[in-house]
Amino acid sequence: MFPMIQIRTAQAAVAVIVGVLAVAGGAPGRAQDAPPDLARIIVPYSAGGAGDVMARAIARTASTALGRRLIVENRPGASGMIAAASVARARGDRSVLLLGSSGELAINPSLYKTINYDPRADFQPITFVGKLPLVLVAPQSLPYKDLGDVLAAAARNPDQIAFGSAGAGQVAHLAMEFIMQQKGVKMLHVPYKGGSEVVTAVLGGQVQLFFSGMPPALPHVAAGTLRALAVSTTERVKQVAQVPTVAEGGVPGFDIYNWFALFAPAGVPASDLEAIRKAVDDAVETAELRSIWETQGIVGQRMTAQQLGAFVISETQKYKALIETAQIKID
Repeated sequence: MFPMIQIRTAQAAVAVIVGVLAVAGGAPGRAQDAPPDLARIIVPYSAGGAGDVMARAIARTASTALGRRLIVENRPGASGMIAAASVARARGDRSVLLLGSSGELAINPSLYKTINYDPRADFQPITFVGKLPLVLVAPQSLPYKDLGDVLAAAARNPDQIAFGSAGAGQVAHLAMEFIMQQKGVKMLHVPYKGGSEVVTAVLGGQVQLFFSGMPPALPHVAAGTLRALAVSTTERVKQVAQVPTVAEGGVPGFDIYNWFALFAPAGVPASDLEAIRKAVDDAVETAELRSIWETQGIVGQRMTAQQLGAFVISETQKYKALIETAQIKID
């Protein structure tokens, strides 16, 4: 579990103002006995993406159980660091939550020379929301039938196979770096501005490979224009159950995917976090959210706060080793 940070006096005063009514008699500490009526879930990415869809579904479903209105606020930019920093500054504020991902919590600390928040000290883990497996796709016109064909071709022709990603240090990039490091092959990385651009580039033949999220890729797989070569999790994925995992394709230990989890600022009372965890976990089990998760290619997985804290540490160590070996650094 991440360290707990004591609430500073000025920050506690802010928490008192936000939606909490003092009881008669007005003892200063009594105003924090009840949680605020309104809480914001800060999402580090634009509306419409998987994280935004998850946050809005959770806000809609969990609000009733909590007896609090949850709203979603999108704060995109700087690889999630704008949103993460804003929540980190809200220590002790029970009206704000972060839907954090692998990028903000596990990758950015090793990818950037400096970041303006501390993933370990500034956030308290609440619960895991879901993981998003990636699917490695190639144009149907290429001769690659599986990952083994790609690895054999890359061994014969170093730096001649190009793969796309949504940017340096993104999960799709690091997934290919893991394969190259483990198998001793070299392929050419071509970064784009977003996942949809990469899918277009693969369809157009500008790059040959892409570790895509499920929603952008699967319609093209179904249409026969892209071929799914492998999925990125240790277990096969329901939507493409016939497609083997990367580990099955010859890269043991491969387990890389996007994930999202809910965090509070440091200093929020543990009783608040437990109530939120239960409401969110129950919401994810409803038929409505299970249907949304399946459509988005999201795999649900329950974790306690302690398990989530340990998971983030493990993910941070994994990506740190990958990034340092690949010598990836962004100013």
